[in-house]
Amino acid sequence: MSSHLAPQLCHLVAFDGGGAPTQSGDDGWQLLYERHSDSKVWVPARVDLSDFAGQRVILRIEVHPGPRNDTTCDTAFIGEPYLVAGRTPPDRIGEPKPDERLVLTVMTRWKMVEAAENWGLLPRSVQTVKDLAALKLLAPMASSPDELKRVNEIARKLLAQIKLPKGKQQQIFAPPKGSQPAVWVIAHDGELTAFALSPPKEGGWWDAKGAIVFADRELSFDGFDLRVLGDNLSDWRSPSVLLSRSEKVEGNRLIANHRMERNGIPYTLTMLAWSEGGTLKVRWQLSTTAPQDKHQPLRITDCAVRSWSETAERIYIGHGNVIVRPQSFRLHADGHRLSTRHAGMDFANGVSVVVGVDNPPDFFECQPTMRHYSIHAHMDTTFTIAASAKNVWVAAKRYREVDPYKPAPTLAKLAGRFVFDLWGGWRYAWVAEQLEKAFRYGCTDALVIYHNWQRWGYDYRLPDIFPPNPQFGTLEDFVKMVEICNRYGVLFATHDNYIDFYPDAEGFSYRHICFTPDGNPVRAWFNEGRQAQSYRWRPDAFFPFMERNLKLIAEHIKPTAYFVDVFSSIGMFDWWTEDGEFHSILETQRRWGEAFNFIRKILGNASQTSESGCDWLIGWLDGATTNHLRVDPNAPPGQWAVWRIRCEDAERIPWFDFAHHHKFALHGAGYSNRYQGGLPYEVAGIYSDDYICTEVLTGHPAMVSEPFGSQVVRKYWLLAELGRALALAEMSSVEFADGDIHRQIVRWQLAPRPPSRVPAEATVWVNRSDSDWKVNNHLLPPFGFYALVHNRSSSRQSPIASRSLEVAIEKLPTVDGDKVIAEWALSEQFAYCNARTQVLFGWTPIQLIGAQVRWLGNRRFELELRWRADRPTSEPHHVFVHFVNPKSKRGEQIAFQGDHAPDVQTTQWHGEILTRTVVTVPQDWGADRYVVRVGLWNPKTGYRLRLMGDSDGTLRLIVGDLILEGRNEQITDARLELNPNLTKLPEWLKRWNTQGKLVDFGFAVTDGAFRFDRKTLTLIPLPDHQPFTVTLRLDKLLGKTVRIAAIEAIGEDGKVVARAQFTQTHSEVTFKTQAGVFGYRLVTRAR
Repeated sequence: MSSHLAPQLCHLVAFDGGGAPTQSGDDGWQLLYERHSDSKVWVPARVDLSDFAGQRVILRIEVHPGPRNDTTCDTAFIGEPYLVAGRTPPDRIGEPKPDERLVLTVMTRWKMVEAAENWGLLPRSVQTVKDLAALKLLAPMASSPDELKRVNEIARKLLAQIKLPKGKQQQIFAPPKGSQPAVWVIAHDGELTAFALSPPKEGGWWDAKGAIVFADRELSFDGFDLRVLGDNLSDWRSPSVLLSRSEKVEGNRLIANHRMERNGIPYTLTMLAWSEGGTLKVRWQLSTTAPQDKHQPLRITDCAVRSWSETAERIYIGHGNVIVRPQSFRLHADGHRLSTRHAGMDFANGVSVVVGVDNPPDFFECQPTMRHYSIHAHMDTTFTIAASAKNVWVAAKRYREVDPYKPAPTLAKLAGRFVFDLWGGWRYAWVAEQLEKAFRYGCTDALVIYHNWQRWGYDYRLPDIFPPNPQFGTLEDFVKMVEICNRYGVLFATHDNYIDFYPDAEGFSYRHICFTPDGNPVRAWFNEGRQAQSYRWRPDAFFPFMERNLKLIAEHIKPTAYFVDVFSSIGMFDWWTEDGEFHSILETQRRWGEAFNFIRKILGNASQTSESGCDWLIGWLDGATTNHLRVDPNAPPGQWAVWRIRCEDAERIPWFDFAHHHKFALHGAGYSNRYQGGLPYEVAGIYSDDYICTEVLTGHPAMVSEPFGSQVVRKYWLLAELGRALALAEMSSVEFADGDIHRQIVRWQLAPRPPSRVPAEATVWVNRSDSDWKVNNHLLPPFGFYALVHNRSSSRQSPIASRSLEVAIEKLPTVDGDKVIAEWALSEQFAYCNARTQVLFGWTPIQLIGAQVRWLGNRRFELELRWRADRPTSEPHHVFVHFVNPKSKRGEQIAFQGDHAPDVQTTQWHGEILTRTVVTVPQDWGADRYVVRVGLWNPKTGYRLRLMGDSDGTLRLIVGDLILEGRNEQITDARLELNPNLTKLPEWLKRWNTQGKLVDFGFAVTDGAFRFDRKTLTLIPLPDHQPFTVTLRLDKLLGKTVRIAAIEAIGEDGKVVARAQFTQTHSEVTFKTQAGVFGYRLVTRAR
C-alpha cells in the first residue's frame, strides 16, 4: 500500500489479519506503519503487504493530531492512497535532470550546424573551419557537463554567424538513432529553428523530452500528458500497459507505434511527428480491432504538452487578450473564452511559442509553478508547435501558414459588412421604417440580424418558430423588412436555435436530446420569464425539425443570410443517447457544420453567422457577432462576461484575427452588456470609444444595436469604409510600442483593388493606455486610434497621394487654441468629421446645480431645485422627486414623492431655472433620513430623461439626504445635506466637446458633425444634430479651388427645399445648417 503524496503530522496504518493481537494492544489490530512529522509538503509513504498474500484483510488508515494530542492546530492528511499488485512503482517520478536537457540541446544544435554547413550558410573563414573541425571532433564523444557545455559554446558561435536569406525555406530531418534524438532543422523566413524529440529509454513516446532550439537560446518541454479513458499513461498506476513499441521513418515523418493493453483489451497508440512549414506537428491516434463498449469506447480523453523548462511571461489567447505573468487559471473552450484552437506564450528566456490543436479544444491550462501552459484536447489529436526567437506574432504567422482550414464558401458576401444587431421587441413595420432611414443616410454596406421574432417569443417552445410572433406585427410586416434590405443591397438574417429543445414544443422526445454518461438528460437554457426549462438537442436529431422550419422560411421570408444561435458560442461536447451510446465531440462539430451547409443551400447560397465565434467551425460558418471580453480580476460582482484571471497586467489584442481574419468574419466587439462587463454604458458600451477602438484594433466591421439613430449613422460614417478596406485582409505584424501592451501597432496586407494591380497596406495605431500617445503627428488620447490605408507608393507618387483612407479618434486643435477629442474619416469619396459637441448617449444637457429645503410646519416643507439647461427639451417634461427610505416596500424604495410641473415648460428652458414644490409628509412616515432623488419624466410616455450629474443608475439624480428632525411621527424641522458630488460630471464626459468649440479638421472647421460627398458635393449632417457652423476647405477636399454659386438645402429625396446663405473666401466656404434639413448640395459656378 502506498500513499503517493501524503503530508502528515501522524498517521497510522493497521490491518486486521484475523490473528492474535500484536503490538497495538488488545484491540485485535496489527500496527504496520506509523509516522510523526511536521512536514508542510506532501511526502511519500509505503507499506509492504506481501506477508498477507492470499488473506482477506481489513485495512484501516488513521490520522491523529500528533504526540501532544493538540486538535486545535495539529492535523494530517492522506492523499491518493492506492494498492499495488504486480508492477513495482518507480522510486522517484520527477522532472528530467539538467544534464538530460543539456544533452538534448547540444545534440540538436550540432545538427543545426551540420544543416547550415550543408546549405552553405556558414562563412568560409579560417576561424569557422577551425571551429567546425573542433565541433566534429568533440561532439560525438562529449559526455561530461563541461564537455557538453564546450560543444554547445562552439555550436552557438558558429550559428551566430549565419545570415539566412529572407523568404528562403529549407528543411532537414535527422531520424532518431539509439539515444540520439529525432531532429527537424528548419530555415524559415530568416530564422533557423530546430525541433527535437528524444526517444525515452523505456516507456512510450509521450514521455519523450522535446526541445526547440535557436542559435542563441533554447526551450525544452517534458513530453505530453496523455490519458486514455481518464488514465494518465505516464502514471505507472495506469491500467494501460505498454507491451512493445516500434519506430519507422517515412520521409521527414517519424512514426512510433505502441502496442498497448488495458484491462485485457488490446489497442495501438500511434505518434506521428513531422515538420511542416516552420512548425512541428505531433499527432496522437488510437486504434483497436477489439469489440468496443458503446458506452465508453477506448479513446484518448486528454492530451496536452506537459511542462516547459521556462516560465511564461505572457499568455496570448482567445479572441484576444495578452495576460502578463498570470497566476494559475483554466480557460474553457467556448466563444467567450478559449475561442481558438491555438494559444501563444512568451517565455522568460525570449522564446515565443504557439501551440495549437486540430480538434475543438477542451480548455487551456496555466500552472506557473509547474510551468504547464497548454491547450488540452481529446480524441485523436494533432498538435502544431510554432516558435520564434523574435516574438509571438512571428510564431503565430508560421502557425497561420500551415493552418489547413479553408473559409466557408459564402464568406466574401459577409466579410466587411456593417452589422445591425437587432434584439428589441419592436413592431416589424416600425423597424422597416427605421432601417430605411438609416439606408438613406448611406448605411447600406450592411447586414441586419433580427433576433426576437419567433412565433411563441424569444427562446421559448423551440424549435417551433414560424410564423413570426404576431405580437409585433404580421408576416407581411416582417417580410417588408427583408424587402427593404433587398432594395438597398443589405443582407437580412433571421435568428434561429437548434441547441434548446423545449418539452412543450411539438415532437419533443428524450430520443432527441443529449444525456450525460450517468444517464441524466442534459439541461440547456432556462427561460426565467416563462419558467421553462429546455434540454440540449442531440446534434444528430434536429435536422428534420430544421428542414421543416427552413422550408417555411425560404418560402415566406426569403432571408439572404442566417443566424444560428449558440453553435459558435458554447463549447463543443461529447454526448450520450438515451440508451447510453457514446458520441464524440468530433461528431458534434461535423453535424453542426453540416447544418450550416444545409441552411446555406436551401436559402440559395446565404451567408451563415452565429454567436460569439470560434475557429473550430471555420469552413462551415462564415462569421459571428463576436464577444471580445476583458481580463479583470476585480470586476464588479455578478459579472460572468469577464475573465477573472489574476495577473500583473492584461490587454485586448487581435489574437483570433491575426490567424483567421481572412477566413472568418467577426463583427463588432461584443454584445454591449457583455463587452462592458459591469462598466458604465457610456464608458464601454457599444457606442463608446473603448468599444470602437477594439473594433478598429481587430479589423472588425462595426456593429450597432438599433435600426436607426445618430449613434448608428455616426458609427457607419466613421468605420464602415475601414471595415470594408480590411475585409479578408491578413495582418502582417502586431507590435507593442516600446513594449507597452496598451499601445499597439497593427499592420495589414491588403489585396489589390481593381482596376489597380498595386497591393495596398494598412497601419493602425491604437492607444488603450491611460495617457496620450503621439504617433505620426496625431495625438491619440486613451481609446483613440489612427488608421491609414495606402497603396504602395511608387517613386513618382507622393506619400499623400498614395493614401486612400484615413480614420481617427484623436485630439485636434480648436480655433481658440485648445485641443479636444474629435473623430473623422477621409476617403477617396467621403469626408466625415464630428466635433463631438452633441453627446450621443441619450444625455440631455440639463443639470441640477443646487437645492434647498425650507420647513413650513404641520408636516410640510418646500423644496427648491436650481437647474441649468444648455438647451430645452423637445417635449414638455415634469419634475419627479423621490424621497427614498430602505424601509419602504414600494418600488425603488420610494417613501413619498414631490413631483411637480415646472412653471416654465422644459421646452423653453435655457440657462438657470428654478422649480419649487411643497411636500406634505404622509402620516406613515416620520422623523428619519431620506435620500432625495430627482429627474425629469415625460407624462405622455412615462420615460425619464438621462440628465447630467451624479446618477443612481436608474436615471435619478442623487440630490442628498433629507433629514426630518423630531421623534417618531412628530416632525419638528427639515434640513437638506447636499450630495457633494451633485454637480460633478462623469469622467467620460470629458471626451466630449461640451463647450461647443469649433474644431479644425484640416479639410474642414466645424462645431457639428457631417459627411461630405467629394464627388457629388453633398453635405449631410448627422441625424437630429443641432444647427452648426461649417467651413469647407475645397482645395483640400477636391484638390482644387472652385467657385460656389449656391448651396441648396435638400430633402431625403434629393429635391431642393431652400437655399442656404454662405460666404466664400478663396477656397473656404462657410455656412450654417438649419434644424430639420436633411442635407446641402454645393452648386459650382459654370465657367
